Amino acid sequence: MKTQVVTTTDFGYTERKELINLFTAWNEQGLPDFYNDEITPMMNRNSGSVFLTNADYQTAMMTGQQACQLNDEGCNECQPADDESEV
Repeated sequence: MKTQVVTTTDFGYTERKELINLFTAWNEQGLPDFYNDEITPMMNRNSGSVFLTNADYQTAMMTGQQACQLNDEGCNECQPADDESEV
């Protein structure tokens, strides 16, 4: 029996739009505790979640308007994705 790979680098329109938001947050605020080594954008086929992963298998994604680095307990040190939240 062939198992389906859950993650992919194939993105549709909606996923590319989410990826743009993630790249914008990364560019403007950086990502908390996320190593910039072999970063790859990915999507989970089951959930539709778009995220970044790196050589250390860290995961960063958007949660609402914030970019977060995820760990085993969930979100770690969320960062605002826009400057309006700092007003």
